[in-house]
Amino acid sequence: MQDIFNPKMPPDLAKRLQQEKENAFTLYWDFVIDGTASMASLYAGVYLAVLKFLEWIKRYEVTPMLGLTIIRSMEGQPAMAVEFEPGVYYTKDQTEFMKKIKYLSLYGGADDGKEEIEEGLALSLAKFP
Repeated sequence: MQDIFNPKMPPDLAKRLQQEKENAFTLYWDFVIDGTASMASLYAGVYLAVLKFLEWIKRYEVTPMLGLTIIRSMEGQPAMAVEFEPGVYYTKDQTEFMKKIKYLSLYGGADDGKEEIEEGLALSLAKFP
């Protein structure tokens, strides 16, 4: 984003306007990913799709705040909201975000093959700031 510079504008006002601009262009995007064992053969495609999205979003003047919710669909393993720090569910650090996706362990799944998608979506919406 371009810095706001106007020689007639007081520096504190310019700084406040810059902060307001950054806040106005913050995009919260939570990826809800099936983290079950059945995704093992498809997961490389999921990873590449997320990389493509991050490349695409760079064309726009937004600050992406990235979140990750994992669907497990396993008894005793509800959907999981990934934390980047304790209690922090979004990050603007794309490298840290991609590490979480890259090193995700795929396991579990429903016996009948029907994953708990609604549970993952509800958790994703619940953590939205």
